[in-house]
Order: sequence, then C-alpha cells, then structure tokens
Amino acid sequence: LLTEYLEKQKNHTIFLWEGKELEPSNVKSIPTATPRVFKLPQTLFVLLDSIRPGNGKQLVKLFHETVATTDVEMIFFMLIRQIRLLLALSSVVPVQMGIQKNNLIPDQVRDDKENQIDELKRLAPWQKTKLQQQARHFSQEQLKNLYHHLFLLEVGQKTGSFPNSILTNIDFLLLEI
Repeated sequence: LLTEYLEKQKNHTIFLWEGKELEPSNVKSIPTATPRVFKLPQTLFVLLDSIRPGNGKQLVKLFHETVATTDVEMIFFMLIRQIRLLLALSSVVPVQMGIQKNNLIPDQVRDDKENQIDELKRLAPWQKTKLQQQARHFSQEQLKNLYHHLFLLEVGQKTGSFPNSILTNIDFLLLEI
C-alpha cells in the first residue's frame, strides 16, 4: 500500500531515512528509489580512538583531516559522546579480588547493567573492551574535567559567548588533553 502510493508521487521528491542500511530486498519494492548511504568518515573514528593524554598534536592533525569531510558540529557531538562513554566506563566499580579454583581474578569489574548509561548497554563487547582500554589512560578526574570543558564549549557555542570559532576552541581543547 505504501509502495503503491510512493510510486504515484511523480511530482515530488520523497526522502525516507533509516537508522541502518536497508536490505536490497527492501529497496527493490520501490523500483524508482535511489538509496544513498551516508557513513561517517573513518578519520572521525581514528580521531576518537586516539584521545589520550599527551597526544594533542596528533589529535589536532586528525581533527583537521576529519573537518575536511565532516561538519565540525558532528565532530564536536562525537567528542562529547566519546568522553561521556569513557567517563561512564571509568566509573565502573572494581570487584574485590576473589578466588575461583584457587586462582586470583585480578582486574575484574562489576558489569552492573542497572548502573550503566544506555549507550554502554548497546555497545558490542569489542567496542566496550576498546573503550575500557582507552579509559585506562585517564584518571576519572581528568575525564570529568574534560567533560566539563566540553560542556562549557557547548554553552559558549550556543550563547555566542566565546570570541573564537568552535573549530579554534576544539583545537585548543585537543592540545590540552
């Protein structure tokens, strides 16, 4: 029924957005459809994965490579998300060392689903492991300060209270990490 209606709309351009890539069988049901995939560039994920103390020069370089193909606001949003995830993972409470079959179990963490932010619950195990490794480069205090700085940048951006552009402000922030 919907596909028949869409086929009759010759004088209009209709855009349908899906959160994930459609299966070819779904696209075939609308023969005149032109599916387009809009993926974030790989440089953005390299930038996010490279966030760690003392890596400011590399972060600025990656940031400018990413800005060439991605809006600075999207990069800013993803920076906020990454730091929020790292902060949430740094807040996970270590389990007391226990004994299992006479072996000590070091570095075990309580994976308490009730105390996690929703984004952590939706991560694949490999993503969570990668983020946990990245979070180990920071103290919880460093992550809190970084998150607070991002908050101040967002407020300044939205209120126009910063004399510099968001691009310049992110440059300075990345150099300070």
